[in-house]
Amino acid sequence: MNIKRMNNLSEKLKLVERLSKLYVALVSDTLDLEYGGLDYNKYLMSPDIRPALPDMRIAGIAHTLKGAPTTKREPPMSLEELRKAKWVLALESIKSGHVIVYDTSNCRTAACWGELISNAARARGAIGAVVDGFVRDINRLLWIKPTFPVFATGFTAADSYGRFELIDYNITIKCGGVFVRPGDFILGDFDGVVVIPYEIAEDVIAKAEERAVKEDAVREAFKRGEPIADVVHRYGVG
Repeated sequence: MNIKRMNNLSEKLKLVERLSKLYVALVSDTLDLEYGGLDYNKYLMSPDIRPALPDMRIAGIAHTLKGAPTTKREPPMSLEELRKAKWVLALESIKSGHVIVYDTSNCRTAACWGELISNAARARGAIGAVVDGFVRDINRLLWIKPTFPVFATGFTAADSYGRFELIDYNITIKCGGVFVRPGDFILGDFDGVVVIPYEIAEDVIAKAEERAVKEDAVREAFKRGEPIADVVHRYGVG
């Protein structure tokens, strides 16, 4: 196993490019069979987290946020206070290739993410968001070009003010039942969202690429009507 933590952003982005060509079911199978994922779905987020639109896909590096429900109604901040506000600092720390991964502490009373904040994140290099909670402005998200994919548990027009607040960022969180650390790799499509720990990301992607080649061969053999048992035995995939 090639255990490695990449410190170079360009190196990480090259892996993201390779990851973007794969799909969640394939990577999930690789993690299940090679890295103990069968134990308790420790890499695959809850199926409650869905893409806002079916064709949305996401692949990138986790930038973690942690929020919680609140009833506080803070007065407007001064410019200096805003510059030091945690939610502003969290957004300003986004880097190219980041996927926002938001642990909302199971908030279901308000939207924890929306179109305006998506534009701010995109301008700083983010390529999408995965939110264990509600989002809003779905129609306006479509205005962002190229597409800014958002995955969430649901949708509501309710604003976060007085209902939800960011409490920390760049920490280990739990999103969709899966632990996520800053720097972990994220892949999402209509089947769900999978988390790849950064230490094994290069190895997982390489093994998934190998599995993809085998699946392509199996697919063609099945299309030709070859005996199923023979095909599965030959490629070890089925």
